[in-house]
Amino acid sequence: EENFDCEGNCLIEEDCSGTCGGTAELDECGVCLGNGIIDGACDCEGNVFDCAGVCDGTAALDECGVCEGDGITDGACDCDGSVLDCAGVCGGTAELDECGVCDGSGPEQNFDCAGNCLIEEDCSGICGGTAEIDECGVCNGEGIAEGACDCDDNVLDCENICGGDAIVDECGECNGGGVSFLCEDGSLACNADSCNNFDGCDLPANNLYLSGNDIFYNSSNDIGGFQFEVIGANILNVFGGTASDAGFTLSSSPSIVLGFSFEGNVISAGCGTLLTLELDADATGIGEIIISDNVGNSLDFTYFVGDENCPSGNYDCNGVCDGSAITDDCGVCEGLNSCLGCTDTGALNFNETATVDDGSCEYFDYSNMVVINEIHYNPALSLQGADSDYEFLELYNNSSAEINLSGWSLESTNINVTFTSEYIFMPNTYLLLARSGSVYEEFLPWGEERLENSTDTIFLYDTANQLVDFVEYSDSTPWPELADAGGSSLELLDPSFDNAEPTNWQSSLYVGGTPGEQNFIPIYGCTDVNACNYISNANVSDNSCEYPEENFNCLGECLVEVDCQGECGGQAVLDDCGVCNGSGEDCVEGCLDSLATNFNSSATLDDGSCFYAGPNYPLWDQNFDSIFDNFNDYEFSMSITSLVYIEGTSVLGENDMLAAFVDDELRGVSQSLLVPTALGHELSFQLLIYSNQQTDEELTFKYYSFVDDTTYSLNESFVFNADTFIGDVNSPVLFSYGSVSEYYPVDLENTGNSALFIFTEEVGLHFGDEVGIFDPNGITASSLDCELSVGETLVGSGVWQQQQMEIVAIESVNLCDLGGFLLGGYQVDSEIIIKVFSNVDQTEYYAIPSYTIGESTWGQPIYVINNLELVPEAEFYIELDPLSLNLISVNLASVDNHLDSMFGDDVLLIFDDDSNFYIPNYDVNQIGDYNYAEGYMVFSMADEEVAMNMTGQLINHDHPVVLEPFKANMIPYFHQECLPADYAFSSITDSLLLVKNDNGQYYIPQSDINTLNVVCPGNAYIVFTNNENPITFQYPQMIMGRNFTDYEIEYGKEQDLYSLHNIQKTGLSTPIIIDYIDGNYNVGDHLVVYAHNKKVGCAEITGEFPVVVSAWESFNHDNVNLQGYDTGDKINFKLFDSSQSQYISLETNLDSEFFSNQLLVRGSVTIAQQIFSPTNFSISSIYPNPFNPITTISFEVFEPGNYLFEIYNLKGQKLYSSNTYYATTGIYNQTWNANKIASGTYIAKMSSGNQIIVKKLTLMK
Repeated sequence: EENFDCEGNCLIEEDCSGTCGGTAELDECGVCLGNGIIDGACDCEGNVFDCAGVCDGTAALDECGVCEGDGITDGACDCDGSVLDCAGVCGGTAELDECGVCDGSGPEQNFDCAGNCLIEEDCSGICGGTAEIDECGVCNGEGIAEGACDCDDNVLDCENICGGDAIVDECGECNGGGVSFLCEDGSLACNADSCNNFDGCDLPANNLYLSGNDIFYNSSNDIGGFQFEVIGANILNVFGGTASDAGFTLSSSPSIVLGFSFEGNVISAGCGTLLTLELDADATGIGEIIISDNVGNSLDFTYFVGDENCPSGNYDCNGVCDGSAITDDCGVCEGLNSCLGCTDTGALNFNETATVDDGSCEYFDYSNMVVINEIHYNPALSLQGADSDYEFLELYNNSSAEINLSGWSLESTNINVTFTSEYIFMPNTYLLLARSGSVYEEFLPWGEERLENSTDTIFLYDTANQLVDFVEYSDSTPWPELADAGGSSLELLDPSFDNAEPTNWQSSLYVGGTPGEQNFIPIYGCTDVNACNYISNANVSDNSCEYPEENFNCLGECLVEVDCQGECGGQAVLDDCGVCNGSGEDCVEGCLDSLATNFNSSATLDDGSCFYAGPNYPLWDQNFDSIFDNFNDYEFSMSITSLVYIEGTSVLGENDMLAAFVDDELRGVSQSLLVPTALGHELSFQLLIYSNQQTDEELTFKYYSFVDDTTYSLNESFVFNADTFIGDVNSPVLFSYGSVSEYYPVDLENTGNSALFIFTEEVGLHFGDEVGIFDPNGITASSLDCELSVGETLVGSGVWQQQQMEIVAIESVNLCDLGGFLLGGYQVDSEIIIKVFSNVDQTEYYAIPSYTIGESTWGQPIYVINNLELVPEAEFYIELDPLSLNLISVNLASVDNHLDSMFGDDVLLIFDDDSNFYIPNYDVNQIGDYNYAEGYMVFSMADEEVAMNMTGQLINHDHPVVLEPFKANMIPYFHQECLPADYAFSSITDSLLLVKNDNGQYYIPQSDINTLNVVCPGNAYIVFTNNENPITFQYPQMIMGRNFTDYEIEYGKEQDLYSLHNIQKTGLSTPIIIDYIDGNYNVGDHLVVYAHNKKVGCAEITGEFPVVVSAWESFNHDNVNLQGYDTGDKINFKLFDSSQSQYISLETNLDSEFFSNQLLVRGSVTIAQQIFSPTNFSISSIYPNPFNPITTISFEVFEPGNYLFEIYNLKGQKLYSSNTYYATTGIYNQTWNANKIASGTYIAKMSSGNQIIVKKLTLMK
C-alpha cells in the first residue's frame, strides 16, 4: 500500500492517531484531531476570564460592579457614596425643615412654626390672603358682570344709556319707525333698495312665470313659438312684451294663449317679459306649457313655482334666500354642535353635556407601556415537560403607572380570552399568562388553548379594544430557532425594543426561559478593560472604546520618562555638563559632597547621587558604579538578575547591594537598580560574576541593607557556569536569608520510583504558599519486615516562589514477594490529594487541580497542573432508608476511607457490582477500602433512617467512571447539585440501555422513558450499556437555569399506594412497561403485578401510556430477608378498581412470562371481566376486524356530556382526536379516515370524565 513496504511497515511518519502518513494533528490542548480551546474559553479546561481578564482568575465584581473593588465605602449606603437622609432613605433628599420636622414643608406660608400669622389678613380673614372688596362692595366678589353696565346687571341700550329702553328696529335703526317705504307693487319695505324688483332674468333657465298680469320668461334657446294655459282667470286680451317686439302673432281663447311668427321670426334666447295679459280676475298660474324652437322642436320648459323674493328657492336656516347659515348636528341654526361629543364615561375626553356621540372619544394609550416580553410557545419535552404545563406568555409593565387589566383581552390563532377579574399590574413588574393547569405558581390563565408551534400572531387589547401590542413570531429564521422545542423561550432583548422585529428577540439563556423574571439585557459600551472608557457591566461592545496616546495613560499622565526638553518619551538627554542635548565635553559627574559615602573628588558636576551610609557599609564597589572593580582580572563571566525576598515580600531599598563570593573572595557586586518588573517592584539586582574557571566554583552571596546598615549571608548558592544568564527582570532569582520553615516535610526515603508534578506559573498561588501531595491509601512508612501500614501519606511537597515549580512524588516499592522489603510512598490507582498551606492567612486548604496532563489518580509518570482551586474541608450528608437496600455514593475523599470508620455499627452489609461483600458482624471484607469511583449497595439494620456525615476533599465532577459491558455497573455521582438524567448521560446516550436507582425509577432513552428525571448527590445508580467494550464515562459540567420538579409529593403518593397493597420496596427492581390496557377501566385505578401470588409492584393509571410498573426483587442474605419476586416466578397482573375496592384479574401479553435476569419486561394487559355496570357507555367490538381505510365505529352513550374519541399506535403516540358533545343518550357513530395510516394494530379510546373505554383494532390495506 502507499506509504508501506511489502511487509506492512510504515515508511513515513505516523500522525497522532497512529495513521501512517495521516494528516491528524494535535490541537493546542494536546488532543488528537481535537477542536482546541472552545469558543468563549481561555484555556483547554474550559475556564473563562474573570472580570480582571485573568484566565480562571478569582477576581469578581464587587457589589458596585467594580472588578476587585472595595464595595460600598464606610458611612455610605450605596455605590455612589450616598448617605441616609433624615427619613432613612439612601441617597434621599429629605432634610429637617426649620420647624425640626424630617422632610417637612416648614411652617405654612405667612405663619410661624406655632401657627401665628406674620402678615396682614385679607377681607375674608385669611392670613396673607388676596381677597379684596370688589366695586360692588362684596368681599372677593366678581364685581360688575361681563356685559353689564352696573351692579344691578343692567346693560347699555342702543343709545348707550345704562338701563335705557331704546331698541333697534327691523330695519337696523335705533328707535327707528320700522318698515314704512311703499314699493311700486304696493308692498312695504325699509327703503327703495329693499323693494321686490323681481323680473324674468331672476328666473332659472327655461322657466315661465306669471307675475301679476305679466308673463316672465328665461330661455337658453331661441323660441320659435309657444302655447300655455292660464289658470284661475279668463283671458280678455294678450299684447306687448318681447313676443310683440319679435313680430309674433298673439291670439287667445278664454284660457289659452298662442304665439308664433308667419315670417319665421324667433324670440332670441334670453330673459324678460314675454307678454302682458288682460284678465277678468287674479290668475293663480299657468300650465300646459308648450315651447318650440324655430324648426318646431319642443323645448323643455317648466313653470316657476318658487318665491319671487327667492327665485332659487334656497333659504338657509335663518330664512335668508341663498344665505349661508346651516343647521348643526344638534338641530340648531348656526349652532356650534354643542350637543356633540364623547359620551363614553371611560374615555379621557368624556363630555357630560354631550348627548350625541361624534366618535371623538379618546382613550389612554397603553402602547409601549405594556409589552409582550417573552413567549414560550414550544417547551422541550425532554428538558422540561409538556406544552400544557410549561407554555407561557410574559407581559412587562414598562411604565411607572399601576394598570388595571380588567376587561383587557388576548387573542391568537387559538386563544381568545378577556380578563374579567380585576388585576392591578404594578409598575416595572412582570405578569405571566399561561394555560389553565400550568405548573407556574402565579399567572393569569387563558384557558386550555395552545400557542401555535410554528407561526402565530398574538394581539393584546385594552378595555377600549385598542391594540396595545402584538407579535407575529415564527420558528424559522430570522426568528431564533432554539425556542422551537430546543428548551429556550423567546426573550425580548429590552422592553423598549420593537418586538415586531425578529432581531430584537433571542433564545433564552436558560432552559424554560425566565418566567416572571428579567430577561437577559444587553448593556452596550466599551468591553475592553484596557480602554479608557471601559464599562465594567457592559456585555455588548458598541465599538466605542477609546485608548490613550502612546506613552500616556487615560488621565493624560506620561507613563515613561520625560526628556530634558519636557517631551514624554522624548530622546533628548542632559550631557555630562548638565546641558540638554549638549556635547558633554570636559565635564565629570559625581557626588560633590565630601561628607557623602560616595564623594567623588574628580567630579565637576553634581549628579545628585550622593548617599550617606552607616559605619558598616562594605566597600565592595569603591567606584560606586555597580561594576566589579577588578573585572579585568578574570576571563569568564555569568549574570544573575535577582531580588531578596523575606516572607513573600521584596526587601530591596535604594543603595542596597548584592555581592557574590567564592569562599571569601569577592567576584561580583551590584547596586539595586531601578528597573520595571512583572512582580510590581522597581528595584532589582543585575549582578555580573567573574571567574577564571569556566565551571565548578561554588558561589555564595551576601546582601547589604542600606536601611539596616547590616550585611546578611543569603541562603541560596549557585555553581559558576560561564556565559549563562540566570533570571530576568520579569522572573528574577529570589534570594532569602534567615530560616525557612516547611509545613509539609516529607519523611520518606527516595525509592527510585516517582512521579513528576509540574505546577505552571498560572497556578494561582501566593509567594510562600506550601504545597503537599498525598495518597490517602499510601504506604506510610518503609518496613524491612514487610509490615503493611496504609493511610494518608505525604509523598511530595514544595514552596511556591512565583515561578514554575516541580515536585517529585515518591512511589512505594514492594519487593516482599521476592523476599525483599517494603518502601513507603504512593500506590498506583489510588486517589491523588493535594493540600495547600496558605502563607497569607496561615490556613490549610484542599486544592482542586486542573490537569493539562494526567488525571487525579496515581499511575502516570508526569502530571501538569495549571490551576489550583483552594477550598476548605467539604461536608457530606446522606440518609439510609431502614430495612431496604440503599444505592449510595460519596462525592468527597476523606482522610480515613476504611469502611468500618465510614459506616459505623448501623450497617449490616455492603456489596459492590463485582459481588464483593462487607459484613462487619462476621468480620468479612472482600471490598477493602472504600473506592470513590464506585457505587455501593448498603443495607441498614436500623429501624429508622440513619444519617451519614463525613468531611473531606471534593472529588472533581469529571472523575472518570468505567462502565463495563454485560454488567450491572453501580456508579457514583460527583456533583454537589442534581442534574437532569438525560443531560447527565447525554455523552453516552447511544450506548445506554438502562439507568435505575434504588427507588424504582428508570431512564431508558431508546424507549423514551424517563421516570428517573434527575440524578443527585449521595445516590448511586445501576447502569447497563450495549457496548461490547468498557466505556470511560465522565459527568458533564453543571448547567444553570434548570427547573427540577419537586418529586416529594409524588413520592408520598407512591408510598401510600405501596402501603395500600402491602408492597415493600427492596432497592432492587425490574421495570415492566405496559403500552396499553385493552378493556374498560377508570383513571385512578391501579395496576398490581404479582409473582405467583405475591404482590411485588403497583402503579396508578393516569390515562397516559406507557405505564411503568416497578417490580421489586427479593433479597435474602443471612438474616436479611426482603420480600419480592424470585427468578422463575410467573408474572401476573390484576386491576384494582379504586371505586369498588376490588381486584380484577387481567390477561397478559408480555415479552416474558416469568421473572428472570432480563433488563425489562414489556407488553400489554387485557381486562377479562367487565367492571362497568351495563348502564355505562361502551364501544361495539372492533377487534380483530380488518376494516377499510374509512371506518365507522359505533358506541353507546349512557348520559349526555362531552365524549373524547382518540386513536393511538402501540408506541402510545396519538394519531387522531375528536371531542363531541352528545345531548341525549343513544347509539352514535364515529368515523375515522385512516387512508394515510400504515397497516397495523391500533388502540381506540373513548373517555368521558373519569370513565375510559379502550378497544383494539386492526388496519389492513
